[in-house]
Amino acid sequence: GDVYKRQGINAEYMGNGVADYVVSKYLYSKYPHADPCLLHKLKICCFNNQLFCVIAVDLGLEKYMQASRRLRNELETYKSCLTGLRYSLAGNDKPVDTDELDHCFVKVLSDVLEAVMGEVMCELQDFGAVEKVFLPLLVPYFDAYATPANFKEHPKSMLCEMVYREKGEMKNVRWRKVSKEDREGFNVVVYKGWLADTLVAQAKFRYENYITEKKFFKKMLKNVEAILSEYHKRSLPA
Repeated sequence: GDVYKRQGINAEYMGNGVADYVVSKYLYSKYPHADPCLLHKLKICCFNNQLFCVIAVDLGLEKYMQASRRLRNELETYKSCLTGLRYSLAGNDKPVDTDELDHCFVKVLSDVLEAVMGEVMCELQDFGAVEKVFLPLLVPYFDAYATPANFKEHPKSMLCEMVYREKGEMKNVRWRKVSKEDREGFNVVVYKGWLADTLVAQAKFRYENYITEKKFFKKMLKNVEAILSEYHKRSLPA
């Protein structure tokens, strides 16, 4: 009931902190001379919901979940897609591109992995002991994904960096997110982005998560890049 749900949320919250600690310590130990910017980008590569979903499936955690028929079908679809991607990479040393799983992403898998880490932390009450339990399971994934070659910056971060670089031309870039009901009574999330007073991107989704936000900022980044490119072409001397 509500108590079980609350305990699960608390365990997930605790597990998120544990995962943050384990990832941060691992990266700091592996790259002792890296600057904070590099460490942050490496952390993004291996501390994200998409990768944690892959790890959860590999550990078989979905077998112990109490899931509705609909969720069970979503889990099976996700596992099939993951298996298909790995089959296509047979004989290739590259890790699975987790962005290829966006269309069937099941965030609850990531939540379950973090909840397990949180429960173990609550039981052991010792970061060092928890690290010994989980680090051997996680290191193969960190070694595969936390490399400069695998940087996959969120388009929102890329847009912010562009704002910083362009200074004057980009000072009026802004975006907004609004939740409302559509005509059919569904709750929807509407994203809108502007360059100065011009609307350059908008998107509407019937759910809100990392994937929908990423899709919107990809669209906005692409449109702003095109506008700036045209602006710089016109600025060139004849």
